Amino acid sequence: MSFDRSPAPKRVLVHDSSGHAFTIELSRELARGGHQVLYVYCSSFLSPRGAVERQADDPESFAVRDIGLGRPFERFSFGKYSFGRRLRQEFTYGGKVADEIHNFRPDVVMSANGPLFSQLRIQSACRSDGVPFVLWLQDFYSVPMKAEARRRLGRLGEIAGAVLEQAERLLARRSASLVTISEDFSPKLVDWGVESGDIQVIHNWAPIEDLPVRPRNNPWSEEHGLAGVPVFLYTGTLGLKHNPALLWALARRLQEQHPDGRVVVASEGTGMDWLQERLHSEPIEQLVLLPFQPFDRYADVLGAADVLVALLEPGAGAYAVPSKVLSYLCAGRPVLAAIPEANLASRIVAENRAGVVVSPDDEQQFVEEGMRLLGDEELRRDLAASGRRYAEANFPIGVIAGKFEPLISLPRKPAGKRILTPQVRTSLRIGFANALNAVPDAVFEPLRRAYPNLEPGTRADRMATLALRVLRYRGIPDHLSRFSPVDNPSVSFANRDSYIAERLYWLGEKSGWEPEVLRWWRHWCSQSSNILELGANIGFFTVQGARANPAASYTAVEPHPKAAAICRENLQINDVDSVTVIQAAAVPALESPTIDLYLPGGKDHYEDAPCSSFAGESELHLADAEPIDTYKRVEVEAVEFRKLMEGVDLLKIDVEGLEHVLLASVEDVIRENRPTMFLEMLDRAVQLRTFLAKLCADTPYSLFVLQQEGLLLVEPSEIPDLRLSRFGTQDVVVTCGPLPGEAG
Repeated sequence: MSFDRSPAPKRVLVHDSSGHAFTIELSRELARGGHQVLYVYCSSFLSPRGAVERQADDPESFAVRDIGLGRPFERFSFGKYSFGRRLRQEFTYGGKVADEIHNFRPDVVMSANGPLFSQLRIQSACRSDGVPFVLWLQDFYSVPMKAEARRRLGRLGEIAGAVLEQAERLLARRSASLVTISEDFSPKLVDWGVESGDIQVIHNWAPIEDLPVRPRNNPWSEEHGLAGVPVFLYTGTLGLKHNPALLWALARRLQEQHPDGRVVVASEGTGMDWLQERLHSEPIEQLVLLPFQPFDRYADVLGAADVLVALLEPGAGAYAVPSKVLSYLCAGRPVLAAIPEANLASRIVAENRAGVVVSPDDEQQFVEEGMRLLGDEELRRDLAASGRRYAEANFPIGVIAGKFEPLISLPRKPAGKRILTPQVRTSLRIGFANALNAVPDAVFEPLRRAYPNLEPGTRADRMATLALRVLRYRGIPDHLSRFSPVDNPSVSFANRDSYIAERLYWLGEKSGWEPEVLRWWRHWCSQSSNILELGANIGFFTVQGARANPAASYTAVEPHPKAAAICRENLQINDVDSVTVIQAAAVPALESPTIDLYLPGGKDHYEDAPCSSFAGESELHLADAEPIDTYKRVEVEAVEFRKLMEGVDLLKIDVEGLEHVLLASVEDVIRENRPTMFLEMLDRAVQLRTFLAKLCADTPYSLFVLQQEGLLLVEPSEIPDLRLSRFGTQDVVVTCGPLPGEAG
């Protein structure tokens, strides 16, 4: 039975990288209820999947998209499997799903199973498009990953685990709403700062209509030689949260007491690897290992068992609720569950007399209870019937879909929620830096020195980049009053509390601060005579541009008092005397001699040179909708932009969302004098893209995406939908002049 048709049908994107049967069943039901639904999954993710192929009775308003990567996802481990490759896959996959979001233009995105960093990328795409992101939380993924990192890497693992937990905390706090699969999730989420009113509990289910009770002797069991023999069966992933040794112990007991019996494991994962290695060294015929089975045969697979087995390690606790248990209930078979008592699946099985639950730490009890079930047919029949009754009462999809309707109807907002308060951001940065500072500088200095010589794009280069981006949280060693980027000793910068300075120290010019801009900025500065830079910050580009053309007139404008002072200091350190530094905020019209400059981040968050301060109601601020009273305010001098633009032939603007306001105020000057313009163009800067699209359509101006390997031309008609995050940059150059050859 379908739920009532929504009075206002929505465009809904449902994401589940695993392609689980229950998430795609919900998606089909929502489409039958009147919504336009796109279901997105990843065939590169090794997991049992539901009916992801299009069915004959699927409504026209339902579509499925497979976002494959061309190779399987690496398993998230800190040992045998490549941690760096897995991270790259997560970001790549998240970007591909983000593209689907931009193209489909949904009214809401519900994202269930997905790698952590993929989820963050998907959420970022939703925020940039003003789409509510509903986190359908199936597990706290950082919990087992923290434990594994600590076990394998010791102190460094604790740091890595802390990063993973903070990333997941960020994901939860930024969500428009959260669906959790158990009441047990709520206390931790509230402790993370999620509002309790934003949390809705909807227990998982299994597609009962696709999982009828099947006879023991069926085509699948006969094909695999299981008809008429005692069978324990485990299906689903065997990963970090499961102990495969329990299955091995059960098979060994069968070898002793029921030699004709079988423990069948249809799975993949690190636990499956362990079983295969053990079976290779100690062959026993009572253990049968199979890959994941097709969903259209899943009912027969489950039907082949006398007892269905579920596992969950104690460390997973209350959070990881095995969905396989719910499928087991549909199958009409008793469940042997080695699951923590606090887990919802454990409570469902025990309270509904659907099977037997034992501690995952008690191997002997697990085996003994398995043998007891195998020897008592009447008990098995009673437990199986109880489990099926629970499924029939709780899994009708029409009722379940109705529970999701309020989430689908969440209003679109041009703004996301506050992510972290300035105080929390500050404490996290300081705490992480203190943890990293416990390790001596000498441990990391060889990596910093070697990094510029690594060939870009190689595995070693990517791994080093990742490590150095983390290490920059150490800051710059206190004993240094100034430093040079390791790959450019010809320039030096003052050691100040600055994000830009930290990145330059650790990553050099190679990838420290906007390297895709630096190459082209040097070139255009060398060809210009009157240069204006708005948002100079500590003067990194100021120093570079002025050194490229000492004869040019160069004006650098920076509103933040301390940042402007550091800019002057850096110019002096590098013997640059051709730059005029103006400590003021450029405004479209001089209505007052001063203006309020808003500084995010709190008292200690890069107070010397914040990277995201803004004056007035910037487009970026309006997109983020941070309450204005959470920012620190500084009154600074205002200067009229039109006055600064006199005679300028090269302009660089980085003013956190005010670009379009300033440019519109001097549009006549731009059209007449046609200066080349370097602009930060964030994905949320809708008004700026609209302005530039019209400018390029009406004049000889062309817009190019800045990339280290070259300039990418964007046609005027494509500018309104341009998302620079897809290219790994935030900057463009808009020019009427001739393009450079090879810029130095």
